[in-house]
Amino acid sequence: MAFRFTRAWKIGLGLYALALVLFFGGPLMGLLSPLTGRQIIMLFFVPASFVFMGVSPVQLPTKILMGLALGTLGGFLIGPDVALLKPIGTIFLRLIFMVIVPLVLASLFVGTQSLGDIRTMGRIGFRTVAFYGLYTLIGAALGLGLANTLRPGDGLTPEAQQELMGSFGDAAQARVETIEKPSIGETIVNIVPRNIVTGMASDPPNMLQIVFFAIMMGIGVMLVPGREDKKKLVVDFFEGVFDITLQVINIAIKLAPYAVFALIADVVGMFGFDVLLLLTKYTVVTIGGLFLLFLTYIPLAYFTTPLNIRGFLKGIWPVMTIAFSTSSSAASLPIMMETCQNRLGVSQRIVNFVLPMSITINMNGSALYQAVSAVFIAQVYGIPLTLVDQIVIVLIATLSAIGAPGVPGASFMMLVVVLTQVGIPVEGVALVLGVERILDMLRTTVNIVGDSTAAVVLANWENELDPPEALLKKGARA
Repeated sequence: MAFRFTRAWKIGLGLYALALVLFFGGPLMGLLSPLTGRQIIMLFFVPASFVFMGVSPVQLPTKILMGLALGTLGGFLIGPDVALLKPIGTIFLRLIFMVIVPLVLASLFVGTQSLGDIRTMGRIGFRTVAFYGLYTLIGAALGLGLANTLRPGDGLTPEAQQELMGSFGDAAQARVETIEKPSIGETIVNIVPRNIVTGMASDPPNMLQIVFFAIMMGIGVMLVPGREDKKKLVVDFFEGVFDITLQVINIAIKLAPYAVFALIADVVGMFGFDVLLLLTKYTVVTIGGLFLLFLTYIPLAYFTTPLNIRGFLKGIWPVMTIAFSTSSSAASLPIMMETCQNRLGVSQRIVNFVLPMSITINMNGSALYQAVSAVFIAQVYGIPLTLVDQIVIVLIATLSAIGAPGVPGASFMMLVVVLTQVGIPVEGVALVLGVERILDMLRTTVNIVGDSTAAVVLANWENELDPPEALLKKGARA
């Protein structure tokens, strides 16, 4: 798409020219102090970077990577003075925070009530929910174990960690120091809210209570006898809230390249290359965890179904390519349903029940990502996590992953939920947002493989799997 020199660009360039006159002419007239060399670099480098990202004919994920690269370079060139740009990142984070509560409430309510009447689902419903819930919990626990064992966030000196904490303001520091550390029993009791409005209005919001309330509301709607018209009104309302919050996020995410630039530049400008080495370690650990989780599906499908390994992977390959390229479970759903039914031999009944549910409540790769990311950011900041904190991370990562919408970047939004619950400064997401796109592609692929595995396993348990002969193990019969 060709670049258009719009009125907005003309106004922006005019204001920039006026700023140049002010900053260079002001010292000559004794109105301003002379600019330092680094400040002069910032005056030219930052606007040039923003214009370059704005006019580049590439997709948003690529622009975010550009923001990471340019912000890193800007941090090295400008140094601590680049902290002047931090409000851009703060505004982006506040836009995300603004819709977190309605997004989680609406997505979990819609996802829970979509299960239908639990009393009539019987065996299939229980097995489906148990499979998805258990595997998502395994994903979160695996991520937690890898992050604690390999410790990708270690490497900064205590002095640098102290400066990093202070650089994000007194509010972040106060949040960490004053947050309550309840016992395991208190944590479990506190899941049930006395007043859900209080849980929503607290700062930060109590996401455990909101998740519990949304699930209970979804179950309540399922159990209401009759009154389908009334139930539909409630469901339509929450679906509308869900759609609206996604649109707000779509608006906010357009600021992401510039927010990443500002937040990463601020960190690199103060701490240099040490932080970037930690980001590389984090990416390797996360990808390794996703690969390990992926590998668990192969023996599961092999030992619980008549499918051979090559046939299973060949069958789901089209779904994997779609998931990887779109980073969207929802976008992958139609071809996943067609693939499982026509290529793997899963019955239409199982396909229609299991797979639509999967894009909302089977997010094991996302749960692993959130657990690794939360522990990584805590390690970077030098924040010790207690046993209760670790349990809360697993629990919140599992529940928030279950409620995450099947759209690109949804797991990153849910990561904010995990961080706020255990008192980790949310500004730390700047460290992981730059590699969010590649990790989103990979974890979505793992999620989709899990969905397809669940479909064939559950279909075989129900004697509703009839794969082609070419996909069968030797001597096996569907």
